[in-house]
Amino acid sequence: MRLCDFQTGIGRLQRETKRLKDSWRETKVHWDDGAAKKFEEKFLEPLIPNIKLALAAVHELAEVVDDAERECGDKNPNAEHF
Repeated sequence: MRLCDFQTGIGRLQRETKRLKDSWRETKVHWDDGAAKKFEEKFLEPLIPNIKLALAAVHELAEVVDDAERECGDKNPNAEHF
């Protein structure tokens, strides 16, 4: 039994990030003025790199937790997980 499921959250964040990019691309077809450019620069451009950093950190954390689960499971295979 797995104690933590990071993959579901990772997948959801990746899908929603793609959805955001696609939606913005469609929006820019109809909203192409100074306000749109400011919105993109202020909110969207900084968001994508931060999401990528967060995903990388969660991937790394998932690996650490997986390793810990394997190590704990190897020491006491009859232990119950909470």
